[in-house]
Amino acid sequence: MKRCVTVFLSVMMISSCATVEQENQNLVSDVFKSINGEPVVPRTANRIFLAKIKNWTGNGLLGGKMTIKIKDAINIDGRLAVVPEEERADLLLEVTLKEYMIQNIGFDGVGQPVQKRMKIVAGAMLVNLSKKKVIFNDHMIQAFAVYSEFVPPIKMESAVMEEVADNLVNRITAKTLSGWYTQYMSPAEKGEQ
Repeated sequence: MKRCVTVFLSVMMISSCATVEQENQNLVSDVFKSINGEPVVPRTANRIFLAKIKNWTGNGLLGGKMTIKIKDAINIDGRLAVVPEEERADLLLEVTLKEYMIQNIGFDGVGQPVQKRMKIVAGAMLVNLSKKKVIFNDHMIQAFAVYSEFVPPIKMESAVMEEVADNLVNRITAKTLSGWYTQYMSPAEKGEQ
């Protein structure tokens, strides 16, 4: 009787292992089928529409110039043509400026701030209009710079804002065209410091 129970349990274990193995093979098969080898921008897409940038920062100087710079950067890349109407586009890029912040990070001997950090945070979403499918939705693309208006090298806030906005434009454009923007990250962001 013990032998029958042992044989029965062995057959059940082998059977259940085969079922689990079959389920795992089906899962792996499903994952491989979902990988289509497409780059971030689908091969069939040729035109992109950039929606008006939403500016939640309260800084009215941001947004307008950035729209022009993103359009120029995409056109210069040459992979996609920026079109003026969404109806003519294959892709839709929506950018939202979420945060504009200046933090005091360095102080002199009497506690006056002498060094600041400017940061602009944006969200970007790329949509494949023909498939009505979101390609990516990145809520946290940020660019920043450390500067001082009192200690050399002296930089004025307006010049730093232009620099940070340009860096953010580069990051958004690179994310749109290739899926990442690591070439624009600082060594600290990459974990090298």
